[in-house]
Amino acid sequence: ITFGASWSVLVLFSQERLGMGNIGFGVLSAVAAVGGLLGNATYPWLERHVSLANIMRYGLVLETVTHLIFAITTSPIVAMIIMFFFGIHEANWATTAMSVRQRAVPNELLGRVGGVYQVAMMGGLVVGSLIGGLLATHFGLLAPYWFGFIGCAIMLEAARILQNGQVDIVIEPSELFGETELPSSPLLADRWLCAVDARNPHIKKNTISRKKFLELPHLVYGIGIDRQLNLA
Repeated sequence: ITFGASWSVLVLFSQERLGMGNIGFGVLSAVAAVGGLLGNATYPWLERHVSLANIMRYGLVLETVTHLIFAITTSPIVAMIIMFFFGIHEANWATTAMSVRQRAVPNELLGRVGGVYQVAMMGGLVVGSLIGGLLATHFGLLAPYWFGFIGCAIMLEAARILQNGQVDIVIEPSELFGETELPSSPLLADRWLCAVDARNPHIKKNTISRKKFLELPHLVYGIGIDRQLNLA
């Protein structure tokens, strides 16, 4: 919704606020597309070093900052830089969201869950565009960007509260079990998402060894490709 509100006035924003003329919207969109290509190209490296939850969390921070800067800047250069990084974020977000759905949803429900996700996403864009148009009409061209900033800031705070002292841990299955103990070799290429109590002194980074994982005194849970394993 917040993205739809901001995007709905981007043509006018580029013309009237940034002074980029008739080509402004095209230039900003092209810069974002280049960022998206870079995001797709570097995603395998990013996934190996950052947990999926943190990719989405940092992306939401970037989206919040994007709305704020668009609300205060009049510089085309600044706007293009922000759109470049926003394009990287959009590519990372889309790939991560797909990865999470594929790992968490049973195969027989993937199509239906994906369909609901697409309807919700496109519906949010439509509703956001309507809100953006109304805000711009009654409160000025920058109102949709302040709306986006406040909305994303609220989501960030809600995510912090819901996290409730947990930290995401990335574990390769081969680090946790021997290869012969896995149901099938493709699991070795999968990545498990685990969460543990952030107050645990063993947790100092986004990866953890098999030995320390098995020694953790707090509840640990994993979601793998079989979507079945739970450890405590």
